[in-house]
Amino acid sequence: MVKHALGQSAYRERVAQCAVAVEAIRARYPGIASLRDVDRRMWAEVESSVPEPARKRARHVVSENERVHEFVTACAAGDLRKMGELFVA
Repeated sequence: MVKHALGQSAYRERVAQCAVAVEAIRARYPGIASLRDVDRRMWAEVESSVPEPARKRARHVVSENERVHEFVTACAAGDLRKMGELFVA
Protein backbone atom coordinates (compact mmCIF):
# COMPACT_ATOMS: atom_id res chain seq x y z
CA MET A 1 0.00 0.00 0.00
CA VAL A 2 2.91 2.35 -0.66
CA LYS A 3 2.09 5.41 -2.75
CA HIS A 4 4.52 6.26 -5.53
CA ALA A 5 4.87 9.69 -7.10
CA LEU A 6 6.08 8.58 -10.53
CA GLY A 7 5.61 12.05 -11.95
CA GLN A 8 8.30 13.30 -9.60
CA SER A 9 10.74 10.46 -10.24
CA ALA A 10 13.13 9.38 -12.97
CA TYR A 11 10.19 7.50 -14.53
CA ARG A 12 8.88 10.72 -16.04
CA GLU A 13 12.27 11.45 -17.57
CA ARG A 14 12.50 7.93 -19.03
CA VAL A 15 9.07 8.24 -20.61
CA ALA A 16 10.13 11.55 -22.17
CA GLN A 17 13.33 9.97 -23.53
CA CYS A 18 11.35 7.14 -25.11
CA ALA A 19 9.00 9.69 -26.68
CA VAL A 20 11.98 11.51 -28.22
CA ALA A 21 13.22 8.23 -29.68
CA VAL A 22 9.79 7.35 -31.09
CA GLU A 23 9.52 10.73 -32.80
CA ALA A 24 12.93 10.25 -34.42
CA ILE A 25 11.97 6.74 -35.55
CA ARG A 26 8.69 8.00 -37.03
CA ALA A 27 10.66 10.09 -39.51
CA ARG A 28 11.56 6.83 -41.25
CA TYR A 29 8.68 4.63 -40.08
CA PRO A 30 5.53 6.79 -39.79
CA GLY A 31 3.35 3.93 -38.50
CA ILE A 32 5.35 3.44 -35.31
CA ALA A 33 3.27 4.12 -32.20
CA SER A 34 5.81 3.15 -29.53
CA LEU A 35 9.15 1.43 -29.05
CA ARG A 36 7.38 -1.93 -28.72
CA ASP A 37 6.73 -1.66 -32.48
CA VAL A 38 10.45 -1.36 -33.33
CA ASP A 39 12.63 -4.38 -34.07
CA ARG A 40 16.44 -4.55 -34.14
CA ARG A 41 16.62 -4.12 -37.92
CA MET A 42 14.52 -0.97 -37.80
CA TRP A 43 16.48 0.33 -34.83
CA ALA A 44 19.80 -0.19 -36.62
CA GLU A 45 18.55 2.00 -39.48
CA VAL A 46 17.56 4.92 -37.26
CA GLU A 47 19.80 4.67 -34.19
CA SER A 48 22.28 7.32 -35.32
CA SER A 49 19.47 9.86 -35.74
CA VAL A 50 18.28 9.52 -32.12
CA PRO A 51 19.97 11.93 -29.71
CA GLU A 52 21.55 10.80 -26.44
CA PRO A 53 20.34 9.87 -23.83
CA ALA A 54 17.17 8.82 -25.68
CA ARG A 55 19.33 6.59 -27.91
CA LYS A 56 20.61 4.62 -24.94
CA ARG A 57 17.14 4.29 -23.42
CA ALA A 58 15.55 3.19 -26.71
CA ARG A 59 18.35 0.73 -27.48
CA HIS A 60 17.68 -0.95 -24.14
CA VAL A 61 13.91 -1.09 -24.67
CA VAL A 62 14.22 -2.48 -28.20
CA SER A 63 16.76 -5.14 -27.18
CA GLU A 64 14.67 -6.21 -24.18
CA ASN A 65 11.54 -6.48 -26.32
CA GLU A 66 13.43 -8.58 -28.86
CA ARG A 67 14.67 -10.85 -26.07
CA VAL A 68 11.10 -11.38 -24.88
CA HIS A 69 10.01 -12.31 -28.41
CA GLU A 70 12.92 -14.75 -28.66
CA PHE A 71 11.90 -16.25 -25.32
CA VAL A 72 8.32 -16.75 -26.52
CA THR A 73 9.62 -18.49 -29.64
CA ALA A 74 11.89 -20.72 -27.54
CA CYS A 75 8.93 -21.58 -25.27
CA ALA A 76 6.78 -22.54 -28.23
CA ALA A 77 9.59 -24.77 -29.51
CA GLY A 78 10.22 -26.29 -26.08
CA ASP A 79 13.86 -25.14 -26.29
CA LEU A 80 14.76 -25.13 -22.58
CA ARG A 81 18.41 -24.33 -23.20
CA LYS A 82 17.56 -21.19 -25.21
CA MET A 83 14.93 -20.21 -22.64
CA GLY A 84 17.55 -20.47 -19.90
CA GLU A 85 20.07 -18.42 -21.85
CA LEU A 86 17.52 -15.69 -22.52
CA PHE A 87 16.29 -15.71 -18.94
CA VAL A 88 19.80 -15.26 -17.60
CA ALA A 89 20.53 -12.53 -20.17
